[in-house]
Amino acid sequence: MNFVQELYEAPLPGLQLEEVDISADDHYWLITVGFDRDAELNSQSAVHAWLVQAEAGPHVRTYKIVEVDRHTGMAKSMKIRSLATA
Repeated sequence: MNFVQELYEAPLPGLQLEEVDISADDHYWLITVGFDRDAELNSQSAVHAWLVQAEAGPHVRTYKIVEVDRHTGMAKSMKIRSLATA
């Protein structure tokens, strides 16, 4: 969690562990973390920001996958985790 927080200048509200998995080759932990962000920061347009805020409120949940070396505990990467839609 410290790795994720250190990459952002401001505190991440609601930062928490969401999922833990292991890579197919058993070398990495794939750790999903989630945190809240302002809807307007995640939007590509003012209209989209307004629609997101109207539906979900002023914050949206953001998810990241952190790849951690299973043997050393060192974080290797952080990527955006997209949620599947129904």
